[in-house]
Order: sequence, then C-alpha cells, then structure tokens
Amino acid sequence: MTAQLPSTRSELLGLLSEACEIEHALACVYLYAAFSVKTGLDEGLSWQEQQHNVRDASEVYKVAAEEMFHLAQAWNLLTAIGGSPWLERPPFPRPRRAAPLHRALVLERWSKATLLSFHGFETPESPPEVPAFKRPRDVRGHFDYQTVGELYELIADGIKALPEQELFIGSGDAQADRALADFHELVPVRNRADALEAIGRIRRQGEGRYESDPDSHFNTFERLLERLQATPDPERLVREVASTPLRYVDDGVPTGATLITHPRTLRLASLFDDIYLLMLQLLGFSFAQSTAPPALRRTFAQRSIQLMARCIRPLGAALTREPIAEDGGSLRAGACFQLGRVVHLPSEPRVARRLVRERFARLAEAARRLDSITHGGDRPLLRIAEHLASLGELGAEA
Repeated sequence: MTAQLPSTRSELLGLLSEACEIEHALACVYLYAAFSVKTGLDEGLSWQEQQHNVRDASEVYKVAAEEMFHLAQAWNLLTAIGGSPWLERPPFPRPRRAAPLHRALVLERWSKATLLSFHGFETPESPPEVPAFKRPRDVRGHFDYQTVGELYELIADGIKALPEQELFIGSGDAQADRALADFHELVPVRNRADALEAIGRIRRQGEGRYESDPDSHFNTFERLLERLQATPDPERLVREVASTPLRYVDDGVPTGATLITHPRTLRLASLFDDIYLLMLQLLGFSFAQSTAPPALRRTFAQRSIQLMARCIRPLGAALTREPIAEDGGSLRAGACFQLGRVVHLPSEPRVARRLVRERFARLAEAARRLDSITHGGDRPLLRIAEHLASLGELGAEA
C-alpha cells in the first residue's frame, strides 16, 4: 500500500464514495453467482444435490445482504463528515485496468474461478501471488490498494489523522440506526470512536479469521471453494448462464459481456432493473432525508429490504432460466443490474410517498402482464406482482 494517506475531508469523501461503489458492486456480483445455482428437481438434481445447492446459494445470499449493510454503514460515515449517501456505481463489466481493486468486476456464474475471485475480494491481506496494479494517478487514483480491507484501512487512517472536531460536522439526526433500518449491527456515527467502530465491524464481517468469525465473507468463500473442489462434475449443478448480460449498449458490446436479444427475456430483465432501482431509491431516501417523518423513513427502509427478498431474489433466479438469444440456444440470461441515471426521490415527503405508490403499482402491473405470457411453471411473476402490490400499500402512518 502506498504511504500516502488521506489528509483532507474531500479525499476522505472520495474514498468513502469509492467504498460505496465497491460494496454495491460486490453485492451484485455475489447475487448473480448465487442466482445461477440450480435449485430445482426439474433441473436433473437429486434431492441431496438440491439441498446442498440451496445451502450454498443461501450462504452467498447472506453475504450479499451483508454487503448492503456495509453500503448503509458507509452512507452513515459519509453523512457524518459532510457528505451524502452515494447510490451510483460504474457499469458492469468493469475491467481490471479500470477497477478500484486488483480484479475485474464482472457478473459470472458459479464456478471455481468465480469463487476464487470472491475469495480474493475479501482477503485480509494483499495476496502475494497477485502482482500489484498501480492505477493512473487521476482524481480517483491517488491511493493504491488491492483489497477492500486495505481501502477501509486507508479511510480509518485518515479519520485518525484529521482533527475530530473539524471532521464530524454532519447532523446527528442524519444518522440511521437499527430503529430505522433492519441492519442489526448498524452504527450511528457522530465522532471518531463511532467511525472506527463502524469500520471495524465492516472489516470483521468481511475479512475475519476462523478463530474470530467463521461466518465472515472470507471464511465463507473459503468453505464454499473447498466444497466445490470436492464435488464431482460441479458444472452439472450450475445453469449455463451468460457473462455480464446487458439489455442495451451505447457503443458496442464490451469485451466479456453478452447482449440480451430475446424479447421476453428483455422485458423480464427490464422489470428486474426497475425493481432494483426502486430498492436503491427507497433505501437512499431513508438515509438521506433526516428531516422526513421517521415513520416514512422507516417504512421506505423496510420496503427496500423486503424488495430484496421477495422480488429481486426470485426474479434474478428466474432470469437464469430464460434464453438470452432470440433464436434460442442453450445459453441462459441473468440479471443485468444495469442502471441508467439514478434519480433520487424528492425530499418532500408527500411527493415522495405518491411517487413510490405509483411506482409500486406500475411495477406490479408490469409483472402481471409478463405473467400472462408465461407458459407453465410455478408462476413466480404472479407472486412478485402480488408482493409489489402489497408493498405499495404504505399505510396511513407513512
């Protein structure tokens, strides 16, 4: 790691925004891999194989949910020192030469190579077998790091070095806590001790060691790698899912990506991305709008987390069973996690409430229309439409 440390508020805000982008991106790539694991007996699995696959995918879903907690914690750190929640992230695929880590950020199906990459993201130290990669020293490249842990170490060092009274200028009311969002380890940040405790929780949960936390992300991926290596013919247990599917491109398909051309799959992928965007908008409002009624912030945060479990997860898995090409073939699609501009919800509670209700209603109707052209199966879109309609009933207190 470079000896250079962040020495200004601006540099710390930049590093924390970069941490938000990484946590956000990792949640997406982890989910994509978990979506690709076969879980149906109709896919040629034995009962025992199905149970093992459900267990392994569930472990990764848990890691992805914790990455969203890390994102939320980074938002608290940002608002504590004068920033605001950062919802943006660079598009997939993110090549190694442009990525903030030493590995590319891409959407890949479950495999040994994919799990090795995940293991590398969460490693407590820069792995010696990976050569250091120095990015060009542009606005975002003043600090070199190769792991998520090294990034948070830089942030912690900057927080220790800057004067506490001058650094923590954000309103305490802007801090989200466990009463607002269902992240049981969320730390409100009002001073240096809070900030360092928050960073410590992120690092322990992500990196960990067997003697400290066997369920840390690093140890989880190490355990999953061991299981995969002991599995005969692991390819048979995973769907043939494309790498980094895209709904649209601006200037040619990037290397390592695959364009969706099947019309119905395109509509499904668009529905997924619309739900994903709404989830981000709801969570962002809850963390950013400190003057909004607490009941509304709480309701929006709850709806965001419920969208992840009830809609994003089942629709993401369903997309890995849909053809990517219009002319058929064996290659399946997957969730694109493709965002355009992330438009924040307005700060006025009355307007935000109305827009959210309208958005839920329109997404529910889109899911119903897609369900009407589905043939056979267990009709996950009908259940998703019902969830969307139910979640859109915000209640009088919201």
